Amino acid sequence: MDVKIKYLVLLVLFLSLLSTSALAVENDCLYYFYGKNCVECNDAEKYIDSLIVKYPSLNLQKYEVYHSPSNEKLLDDYFEHFSVEKNSRGVPVVFMHGSYLIGNDSIRQYLDGSIRENNNVACPSLTDSFAIGLVGSKQPYHVLDTISFTLIAGSAIQDSTSMAILAVLLIFLLLLSVVKDKQKSIQLGVLFVMMIVGLNLLFGLGLFREFASSSISRYFAKLIGLIAVSLGAGGIYAFFQHKPSFISEESRERLLNKLRFFRTPGGVVILGFVTGLFSLGLRSEGFMTLQSISINNAAALAALPMLIFYAIIFSVPFILLIVAMYNIKKHLEHRAKIKGKDYVDKVLIWNEHHHQVLNFVVNAIVFVVGVGLLVV
Repeated sequence: MDVKIKYLVLLVLFLSLLSTSALAVENDCLYYFYGKNCVECNDAEKYIDSLIVKYPSLNLQKYEVYHSPSNEKLLDDYFEHFSVEKNSRGVPVVFMHGSYLIGNDSIRQYLDGSIRENNNVACPSLTDSFAIGLVGSKQPYHVLDTISFTLIAGSAIQDSTSMAILAVLLIFLLLLSVVKDKQKSIQLGVLFVMMIVGLNLLFGLGLFREFASSSISRYFAKLIGLIAVSLGAGGIYAFFQHKPSFISEESRERLLNKLRFFRTPGGVVILGFVTGLFSLGLRSEGFMTLQSISINNAAALAALPMLIFYAIIFSVPFILLIVAMYNIKKHLEHRAKIKGKDYVDKVLIWNEHHHQVLNFVVNAIVFVVGVGLLVV
């Protein structure tokens, strides 16, 4: 019995050595080109990772092409050298000595067999005389070809409803509400929006990236949420107490004097710039891809129209807020004239009353959105 056990142990050890040596012989050199967030590439990479487990000695070198102009140029050189047709080029793609596979399904179907059949462990080279290839489902390898105006519009809408931008919109709403003159509120509002649009364009071109921290934007949103809840609750309380403010008249006047600067063109420019800076961190993948093209890619000039389009769509909530506040103020002024029957004193009284009601509505919105910023 002991002899049989010894033979069995020896057999197991022998088979283990055989399997280990079998794994070690597949040491082919593979160049894998892919794009970040490319769906076909993600599927192919999972399969390639499984082959690395199966063949631990494989020499796999990965090249990301969407955010690396040098890697994109290298892939272009391989396509040109092996005369790959323009409509057959894309990612994911694997090059090995004497062959290439383009597309997820080609890689999954044929890469394992190609590794086992290949006897040359040399890495693919631009000096190789030829290579045989197969083409399957793929995605563009030029990152600009992966971006459309529809995608950019979706990214802009997504970004314009982020926590940080909702915080900026709250500040903007308060600014518009405290300026009673509807014409002046339009002027200041447009100036604020111009700062937001300009800041986004500059950010897309690579400026102010040190502020592009998601944690900074989240802390900013939480801080504004806390202030909004306090101001909103105080404003609602003051309305039901028939008071102009929830703080004393003297404190209110001092506060208004200190904040008066932010109702001037210069103050609005600074306000828009500073609040916009702190909102740069929470941006979509679409915008970050566009920024990467603008900074690192030879196609930067071609990306500029999309960047401008993004900034315009991004500013739509701010523009809608200007239009809404203008029309509300216009309507309330018209109602005051009707109720005051064109008597100046009565019209002024009704205007003041309507302004208080508007402030109550604004405070209620500010309170609700502020709570949302705190709990999300």
